[in-house]
Amino acid sequence: MLMREKVRENEVLLSGTMTLRSKALTGGRQSLYIDCFEEGRHRRESLSLYLEAESTVRSRRANAATMRRAEAILRERQSAMLSSQLSQIDEQEHRSTLLSLWLDTYYPYLERRGVDDLHCIKTIKLRMQEYASNATLEQVDKTFLRGFIGYLRSEYRMRNGEPLSQKSIFNLAGMFSSLLNYAVSQGRIAVSPYNLFESEERVKPGREHKREYLTVEELKRMIDTPCRTGARRSISPLSISATKRSLHVEIANFRSSFIRLLS
Repeated sequence: MLMREKVRENEVLLSGTMTLRSKALTGGRQSLYIDCFEEGRHRRESLSLYLEAESTVRSRRANAATMRRAEAILRERQSAMLSSQLSQIDEQEHRSTLLSLWLDTYYPYLERRGVDDLHCIKTIKLRMQEYASNATLEQVDKTFLRGFIGYLRSEYRMRNGEPLSQKSIFNLAGMFSSLLNYAVSQGRIAVSPYNLFESEERVKPGREHKREYLTVEELKRMIDTPCRTGARRSISPLSISATKRSLHVEIANFRSSFIRLLS
């Protein structure tokens, strides 16, 4: 009975989950074990340590040494459990990082690397706050990315009411992909969901639009081009450098014989 009381006095609990206990055996001996209850599961760990019946000073000293060994093992198990719990908490905190805060982390990283154009990061943060202000890194999967890209393509409008160009969407998607790759390198996520996209799902840069305007040099050469009739006098720098529509109207008045190639 005395030995059992000693065990009870030396019980140490970690969040009510780990306890050093003893089991009575024949001949007055007791077996020591660790009783563990964690995440809804109950288990026992035998320590292969035994307390003898305390009939002599020698047996009492032996039991005290055995208890010290058992308590040392208990502390090791508690430390391992605590480290595991802290690791899970830390991992959960990483996964729960707001995407907007992670963008703030990525910005100085690009600055340190000497990236000049950081406007894209600011743009992504603004668009992300509009699309899903409380989104976390844990929530960014293929479905989330499809939705965000769809938002940029179909719903978002610039101040002039126009949608983003395909090239702008391509640039934003590329920067977002780099952001996720950085999160992978920092151990925040296992894999970038953008890298899981099939080739046809990835944002393409789109075809390069043909230029629909004349440069200043081209305008000067056009004005200086000699014409057979007095048509040249009807064209002034003012009318040529006017709006794109009026420029088309003036050019429509030309005949093909008015135009010649200049070296």
